[in-house]
Amino acid sequence: MKWNAFIQSWRSNAARAAVALSLIACGRAARAQALNFNVPGGAGAANYSGQGAYPDPGRNYWNPIVGGGVTGPNNLLSDGATRSAITLTSQMGGTYGTQGAQGSPAGLQQPYEYNNVALRTDTLNNVPAGTYLLYLYGINNTGTRGTTYTVSTSLQAPTNQSTVNTPASLTSFILGADYVVFSNVVAGADGVITFSWIGNPNVTLAGNIEGDLNALQLVHVSTNTQVAASSLPNFGPNVLVFDPSMSSAAIQNFVNGVFANQQNSEFGSGRCCFLFKPGNYSNLAINAGYYTQIAGLGQSPDDTAITGDLRSDGVLANHNATINFWRSCENLAVTPTNDGVMTWAVSQDAPLRRLHVKGGLNLANNDNGAWSSGGFLADSEIDATVSPITQQQWFARNDFWAVWSGANWNMVFVGVSNAPPGAWPSTRVTTVNSTPYIAEKPFLYVDAGGAWFVRVPSLATNGTAGITWGAGPAPGVSLPISQFYLAQPGTDNASAINAALAAGQNLIFTPGIYSLSNTLLVTHSNTVILGLGFPSLVPTRPIPSMVISDVGGVKIAGLIFDAGPVASPTLLEVGTTTTSVDHSANPTCLYDICCRVGGQFPGTTVACVTLNANNVLGDDLWLWRADHGNGVDWAQNVSSNGLVVNGNGVTIYGLFVEHHEGYQTLWNGNGGRVYFYQSELPYDAPSQAAWTHNGVNGYASYKIADNVTSHQAYGLGVYAVFKTSPAKCFDAVESPTAAQQVNLHNLVTVFIMGEAGSEITHVINGVGVTVNTPVNSATFGSWWPHPSFSLSATQDHGNVLLSFPTESWHPCQIQQKAALSDPFWTNSGPLIPGNDSVLTTPLSSSPATRFYHVVSH
Repeated sequence: MKWNAFIQSWRSNAARAAVALSLIACGRAARAQALNFNVPGGAGAANYSGQGAYPDPGRNYWNPIVGGGVTGPNNLLSDGATRSAITLTSQMGGTYGTQGAQGSPAGLQQPYEYNNVALRTDTLNNVPAGTYLLYLYGINNTGTRGTTYTVSTSLQAPTNQSTVNTPASLTSFILGADYVVFSNVVAGADGVITFSWIGNPNVTLAGNIEGDLNALQLVHVSTNTQVAASSLPNFGPNVLVFDPSMSSAAIQNFVNGVFANQQNSEFGSGRCCFLFKPGNYSNLAINAGYYTQIAGLGQSPDDTAITGDLRSDGVLANHNATINFWRSCENLAVTPTNDGVMTWAVSQDAPLRRLHVKGGLNLANNDNGAWSSGGFLADSEIDATVSPITQQQWFARNDFWAVWSGANWNMVFVGVSNAPPGAWPSTRVTTVNSTPYIAEKPFLYVDAGGAWFVRVPSLATNGTAGITWGAGPAPGVSLPISQFYLAQPGTDNASAINAALAAGQNLIFTPGIYSLSNTLLVTHSNTVILGLGFPSLVPTRPIPSMVISDVGGVKIAGLIFDAGPVASPTLLEVGTTTTSVDHSANPTCLYDICCRVGGQFPGTTVACVTLNANNVLGDDLWLWRADHGNGVDWAQNVSSNGLVVNGNGVTIYGLFVEHHEGYQTLWNGNGGRVYFYQSELPYDAPSQAAWTHNGVNGYASYKIADNVTSHQAYGLGVYAVFKTSPAKCFDAVESPTAAQQVNLHNLVTVFIMGEAGSEITHVINGVGVTVNTPVNSATFGSWWPHPSFSLSATQDHGNVLLSFPTESWHPCQIQQKAALSDPFWTNSGPLIPGNDSVLTTPLSSSPATRFYHVVSH
């Protein structure tokens, strides 16, 4: 399914008529033949013969449209004798209406195809490169329903025109009433002209939103393939760009059409992006379905203001949202009119970013049983209450709200203003006061002159809290859209994309599915790669889809990496080997990245993401071996690991890893930090023997390698659903037991369900309560080996040096006393903020005898 962009130009019928008539008048001296297609009607599906709106005297041949199919290869031009290789692919499957008087407008315009709410897309194929006129006819046999058409080519951004939804003439052809003309349609070397169509809201038949297609005429104008300058980038047919000058009814119509296709299309091929230019939009009801991205185009969220209902509802019974994936909302303001609350019932890979909700926010529906399974909220302001309701877990970073109300299994807040109170485990809340190291996700915007840019926010390393845009645009750089290669699905292969990357261009993947026979190679530092509308990258050979060289500053956002039919070593690789190169001042950043092994279609890989480079920054990663969908079986969608980290200094906010057959996460590098972890163990191990290693039952979900000396993790949740056979997992988390700087805080295991005899035996390292009955949980406070201390004398006035490891979770205080018999310790110096390193500090040696210790807070 494709949807063509609903772009910003919205010309009046009169203006369109003037343009079309002037073009027609200029062409009368040497008029070209038309290629005509019409919907046949009447007894025996009689075909039309007669004139259309394009003046073509004496040439009356029309090729019948094949509903839901492709016209034959031997179509004829209007003289009925000259053959044309151009074919028409029609998505519709039926013919309606009876033919009026042969040779009259009624004869052409009474038979029709129609759609009900949903967008439909047709294509003209094998069109010789050049410039054309395209006539599209759109009324039904009562003449009361108008249609909006959107036309695009590989060289031209989409543009739209509409027929009216009031009674149109069946005795004459009236431009803008019963047909429209697209002039200067430029076909490229691929020979494809795409047009989608959808009905306008009907003013004469309440509740009827029907789009119609009667016929089309294609007229060759010239061999010119130069496209007139346009401020709208060619984002392809699946990006809909809205302008505040458009009517709410027209926008609503397009939104409804997309949602009708995407509401239940969990593993469909459709991908779509709604982009709203800066301004005010009112009376809209936008429901986000699968693979739908909704974004404003301002420099601040408040530049794009939507009043109405913007929501995501659970698609299962009782609005259960545990499979509500692959949708997003970002960079706009919403004033919710549904009781003043925006509902965003979602689970993984459904982020909210740079959002201003001028009301409340519900993270689940209110139905009994409306469970949701986790989500991500960053750089957003909520004026009223955020209610997780039945959300099992949630991660929030750099946000502000009036109140957060409620918690279930694992809620983690980092750099959030007004985080909820509570201490673990009486409340399942983990709060880290500031975000130590972050660069916000790049985003599209349009400036006051209509020029398009991508804003790339700067890296902040000194600890941040709250939103970045409250006092104006945050620091960063703006890249003009001319520096981006706009990849198109079905047109751009790996060779074309790699050529653009090698030339130093940035990259935008427009919505769709990209089959890759070669790995995409990102070799230039500071390359920005954005996905619009959840594009999917699929390797067709046993290769990674993308490899990022050991360079700094690369930004990758909004992509789905699907495993292909032959096992890849990994799907996304950052750095090809481990090195000592320090990228801490300019890290590679990964935002809103999803990897899938199975689900959409069968696939297999050894690992989803492999991070070899140092200082990589992740922000919302979901690495999923599918537990349902296509190609799901222990022996089919095989995947050992979701994430393998070999580099040092890697930081990840919001890490979701599920169902892989070995360690879900395997961390081999030092200095790693994870803020929020959600994981489900594999559902489908066929036996305990099949899921055992070195005599140990199962695999830990979160494995920190034995040689790691420093690591921090906050808010880790590991869950069990053992559906196929009895299975036991000895440890949910494994880490070195004596490394002083490997510290983990606020862990929880949950046994959701399983075959009799199944269990998670321990939380971490052989300790923690066993969980084996539904729905039962166990918590663990902190794994923090007691640090050792060393004292060494110096030759500087007899001072001593005290060395001990610090940790960002715990500020430290040095204390002293002169005698062991003294019951009281006295603070020596100020409180020391943790910085995840070994601190060495000089201490006075007087009096001659003094005892020291270090306490943590």
